[in-house]
Amino acid sequence: MEGSENEKQYFERSIKMYDEMENSDDNTIKIVESSNMQIGTGSRVWECAIILGKYAIKQNLEKGLFKKKVILELGAGTGLLAIMLASLGNEVIATDIKEVVPILEKNIEGNKKVYEGKGQIRGFELDWTFDRNKIKELFIQEKIEKVDYIFASDVIYHIKHLELFSNALREVMTVLKEINKGNAPVVYLSHKARNDATDDILAEELQRKGFWGEQIDESEMDAEYISKQIDIIKLEFEN
Repeated sequence: MEGSENEKQYFERSIKMYDEMENSDDNTIKIVESSNMQIGTGSRVWECAIILGKYAIKQNLEKGLFKKKVILELGAGTGLLAIMLASLGNEVIATDIKEVVPILEKNIEGNKKVYEGKGQIRGFELDWTFDRNKIKELFIQEKIEKVDYIFASDVIYHIKHLELFSNALREVMTVLKEINKGNAPVVYLSHKARNDATDDILAEELQRKGFWGEQIDESEMDAEYISKQIDIIKLEFEN
């Protein structure tokens, strides 16, 4: 009985990489989600991840962007975005808190047919409370020598998360800038407006931490995956 109750916590959702193509194993991402919210929002697929992933696919097809790059994802959750990015031919480093890593790794392992032979993914814990020294030790341990982009989707849904994320992003960026010999990766953040208090100070808080951004125009996004509530923001670190 206990086992059957545990199974009820999990369910599967399918997302196609390319909508115009058939539902083949290498075009269909099958994501295991959990209804157990005790491990946080990282156990579910959110619209922001799909929209950011579809933006990356469009830019890859039209401009050859996001290919053969090293991408670090913060707050990777179920791993959907990481799998989409890896399938474009990138090395993706997918990170989240310890409680979320098992479902992240489960989905990475379960979707090898989508990205094998194209890109690669590895997942591990990166808690946003880690200080700079801990992050540096972690990156040395994981042999991270270069990162071209940082991706994050729907990671700010309360004012307390804004401070936590902006602090973590600054610490991660500072370490990566040292690793990258002074070059700072470009950040792509998809954000859903749902909290006026947070949304009003989002740009100000990011600027205070050394990040300056611009909103991606809808013409650059996949026309089938646009929401008036969701923005994609490109950030650069100038600290």
